[in-house]
Amino acid sequence: MDTGIETLRQELGLGFREVNARIDETHREVSARIDELRKETAENFRLVDAKIEQVRKETADNFKLVDGKFELVRKESADNFRLVDAKIEQVRKETADNFKLVDVKFEQVRRETVDHFLAMGAHIHEMQRDSTARLDVMYRDISSRIDNMHRETNARIDTLIYESQKRMDRSDSQFRWLVALIISSFLGVFGLLAKTRDIL
Repeated sequence: MDTGIETLRQELGLGFREVNARIDETHREVSARIDELRKETAENFRLVDAKIEQVRKETADNFKLVDGKFELVRKESADNFRLVDAKIEQVRKETADNFKLVDVKFEQVRRETVDHFLAMGAHIHEMQRDSTARLDVMYRDISSRIDNMHRETNARIDTLIYESQKRMDRSDSQFRWLVALIISSFLGVFGLLAKTRDIL
């Protein structure tokens, strides 16, 4: 039993030593790789610094060119603004002339509109007189018809009352018929008067 434990201990110790050896080897490889990367990084930084310096120089040259172009554009813009000012002044003058023409046309249209309104007013007044005359004629005609109908109705009612008094001795059915006839006559007269008011 002790021999097996001792063997196991030795195997574990051997395994630990192999692991430590591998760790040391890996550490050395990583360190070498880091040193190599540092060297490459430093070289890359030098290249980047050289490129930055070159770009700085190119940028300065480009700014000089841009300044020249800005000056040229500034001069062209000043010339264009002078041309625009001249065109604006011309347009302002043309606009003023057009407004004067429009004012003249507005005055002409206003006078024509006033004349049209006066003519329309006279025409409406004439139509109103004609309509009033026609309504007066219709009113007199309808009033005459109502008076005639009223007289005819009164005559019929008087006739019915006279006949009723003469036939009062007859049967009760004839009396009821007479009352119904009188009521119908009154209803007819009232209906005719209502229609006549609707017409008016």
